[in-house]
Amino acid sequence: MLKLAPILSSHAVFARGKEIRVFGRAEGRVRATFLGEVRETEAKGGFLLTFPPRPAGGPYEMTVEAGEEKIVLTDLMIGEVFLFAGQSNMQFKLREAVHGEEDLVNDPALRAFHVRQLEGEDDFDGTWNPMTRENSLNWSAVASFVSRMREAEKGVAVGALCLYQGAAVIQSFLSPAALRPFVFRPEEMHPDHTHEIYSLWNGPSCLYREMVLPATPYALTGAIWYQGESNTSPAEGRRYKDMLEALIREWRALFCDPGLPFVIVRINDFLTPFSKEGWKLVQEGEKAAALETPGCALVEISDLGEHELIHPTNKRDPSIRAVRALRGLVS
Repeated sequence: MLKLAPILSSHAVFARGKEIRVFGRAEGRVRATFLGEVRETEAKGGFLLTFPPRPAGGPYEMTVEAGEEKIVLTDLMIGEVFLFAGQSNMQFKLREAVHGEEDLVNDPALRAFHVRQLEGEDDFDGTWNPMTRENSLNWSAVASFVSRMREAEKGVAVGALCLYQGAAVIQSFLSPAALRPFVFRPEEMHPDHTHEIYSLWNGPSCLYREMVLPATPYALTGAIWYQGESNTSPAEGRRYKDMLEALIREWRALFCDPGLPFVIVRINDFLTPFSKEGWKLVQEGEKAAALETPGCALVEISDLGEHELIHPTNKRDPSIRAVRALRGLVS
């Protein structure tokens, strides 16, 4: 049975200048046709076919065949693809943000793919969705603002790969192998690890298996990471830099891009954190990881205020700064 990875659907955006990867599961001979080129392989379960990098353009069509089965993907664009990952501040929806209502647009050049969340409250159908006035309110505010700014700046289609989960700890995004150096006793960890609901997705490597792997090895233009609030115990804060650097290394390998540009949004100051010491340690770890890791940049947001909110409602200004940071990393 021929089955493409969920991220390969009609309306998808592929990253310009990057290898185009077609992957999924099948048995027997698999044949893909795209822009007049054909790629074939013999599949025994998982398969991967690659097409050479292309400049921005579209819409295009792709066909994938195995035996008598045929899948046709339509309205495919080549432009930029950004990974938006992290926890609730990255998940924070446009309808919750200041400036949100004034930014409702129909823009078929902007598309989002939301990796299915374990909490079961997805607003999208697990395929690539062009932005409409109706669905844009449910986009991540950061993903919406950044995508629109990059489209205006570069004049190409922009795809937002949304991979986030509210109250998620960084350990859940890492593989078992990457987690081996990071062992904490239960009393050393933030309560979100063992929370009655949050523990559903905060088990070791849970989101790595359920959300990260299904999206790889889709080619990306860059990644934006906005997480840390759920790792603000002192013990975790002291190791946050090392865990974040491990995540960057692992994700660059998984997405087959050793130089993948990575923007880190530093968590905002917060007046009543679980641990003031741990909060500061996470902030310091984020800054150190950005400064010491090639191809990374830091976005500072503490000067923007709203320190009484764990979810600041101003997501436009952080997004402006993220776009500015991307300019130094992405041509």
